[in-house]
Amino acid sequence: MSKANLPLRLILGTLALSFATSARAAAPMCSDVFAATRFTKMDDKVTDKQVAVFEKVVADLNASLGELVAPRNVQIQVFTEHSSPAADPTDMSIRAGVRFFQPMPKHGIPKYIKRKDVAVKKYHKDPSYSVPILAHEYGHLIFMENYTRREPIWRETFENYKQIRPKLVEMQNASDAIQKELAAIYGEMKSPEITPERRMELLEKIKSLSAQNTKLSDEASELIKPMRMVRYFNTAYNEFFADVVAVLYTGKGGIIDGGVSFTRALQGDNKYSKESKHSDQERNFENNLKHDGDYEGHGYFSLTRNDVWTSYLASPSYRANKSGEIMTAIFNAVAKENSRVMREPVKMEDEATWKILNQKLAEAIDQELSARGIEKLK
Repeated sequence: MSKANLPLRLILGTLALSFATSARAAAPMCSDVFAATRFTKMDDKVTDKQVAVFEKVVADLNASLGELVAPRNVQIQVFTEHSSPAADPTDMSIRAGVRFFQPMPKHGIPKYIKRKDVAVKKYHKDPSYSVPILAHEYGHLIFMENYTRREPIWRETFENYKQIRPKLVEMQNASDAIQKELAAIYGEMKSPEITPERRMELLEKIKSLSAQNTKLSDEASELIKPMRMVRYFNTAYNEFFADVVAVLYTGKGGIIDGGVSFTRALQGDNKYSKESKHSDQERNFENNLKHDGDYEGHGYFSLTRNDVWTSYLASPSYRANKSGEIMTAIFNAVAKENSRVMREPVKMEDEATWKILNQKLAEAIDQELSARGIEKLK
């Protein structure tokens, strides 16, 4: 991929709130509707029982929202095999797999893979993380539905993005066509029979096409600029809240860390060894190790995760009897802090700022929960 083409692809993926990376496309086989959520079977191996499990997750979460409102018009695409779940708030959709799939990693075969799976170059795992991953992705939609209602800066920017997205798709298609044409030209230039005159002609064409592609990229970057600004401050808060939803639902503080480590192993990023089981320990709410500054959005609030677990979520009683109040309180704190940093912009990739924002979010959560009579465990 050329440097000029890269921003366009990044732009179109700006609002993909992903648990992992990438996705496999498939055509829907059939659909079922439960309440306001549509579950679409993306291949004929997906069973009614598997869809019913996901239906229960959504129903349980909707019943535990406290003062929050449930996402509207949600579409959940259910795959039998899927390695990279993701939520897209532009159409309130989620891609989720009932089990994971990925070609064999190049650098070795993880110990848990059976020989019969090696033969077909794919492997499956009992979907231990399917439910919490769905809870996480649905948590993104809970956040988006409620934050859009609350925050005018986000609402106006988000609505503008939805209007320009078709234009961005059109620009990406044009960029793809240019890339295809460039590939053909480069192929022709490798021919030993090419004449000097033809080579010069092709070089001029490459120059012209590259200029067109750069122009498309620059125009797209300008269009997406407002959304990039709000997303810069939104991502870390959004990911933190979605992780809270998954932890509240499962009662397991390390469920996200384990899920991400496993999916990364499937994608070949690391061997699923003892050392890699906690490769995303910043997202482990029970991580009491030394926390280094993590400025990437998914793990940014590692200190706050640790604090909210030891102070509240570690209590089975709190999780069972006060989940709605906790969900509402944490959302209010997250939304308040998210909005504050949008109005008082800071450079988030700074250790001092990282510590301050973690501290302020933890304090805001304490205040919200204390106002509801929920005291810290210790």
